[in-house]
Amino acid sequence: KHSEKFCASKTQTLHIFYSLGVHFGLFTRHTVGLLCIYSVRCGPNTDKCKVYGDWVLVWAVSDNPKGHELLPNVSSSHVEMKLRPDNKTIEYNERNVYLGNICASYFLNLTIPDDDHEYYSPIHAGAIEEKDGVRKMLNDSAKVHFLESCDDCMTMIYDSETYGRYLLIYRRDGHHRDVEQMKAHQASHEKLAKCLHFPLEHVFIYDGVADFCHKKSAPEEKTEEH
Repeated sequence: KHSEKFCASKTQTLHIFYSLGVHFGLFTRHTVGLLCIYSVRCGPNTDKCKVYGDWVLVWAVSDNPKGHELLPNVSSSHVEMKLRPDNKTIEYNERNVYLGNICASYFLNLTIPDDDHEYYSPIHAGAIEEKDGVRKMLNDSAKVHFLESCDDCMTMIYDSETYGRYLLIYRRDGHHRDVEQMKAHQASHEKLAKCLHFPLEHVFIYDGVADFCHKKSAPEEKTEEH
């Protein structure tokens, strides 16, 4: 506990958006209070809930051999999260481009924890992978934690029984092309990774220009009509 408190206070200030225990197709339980920092228990209609919107992965690391093999092959990763009309479900869409211009998409529905469950909440998530036009169901048991590190930043810790742990740093879409700014933040990302016992031999760093599966990285310039 003491080392976790030191980790949170000495690396960067993080605020929990949501802490979701995910078991694709089944129910699981999760503990709120990652890193012994103050939990933000926010409902879907409050200003505190900033996970919604479009995000670009700018830095990532894993502690698992499968992740070590995967991350060097990623060119870009784009995530979209939006609240469903039931106000209880987050629609999570992830689109990854791998070397060779191979596109893979992942679609999940995450149930927002009930505020009545301070420590444990049953979470249901169904995951579908689409690759080369073929869709298939994915089965994995994991805990997913969303945290805030700056106004336009999101940190995700994905802890999977099958694929190990991932530390994923995102910038909000539109703030992902400032390469110099991202370089300036790499030292803090590495400090956080070390504090959470992630090795740094296999790191994904977004180059600021790689396009996404469904759109260009840079906004298209509008041509003036004469």
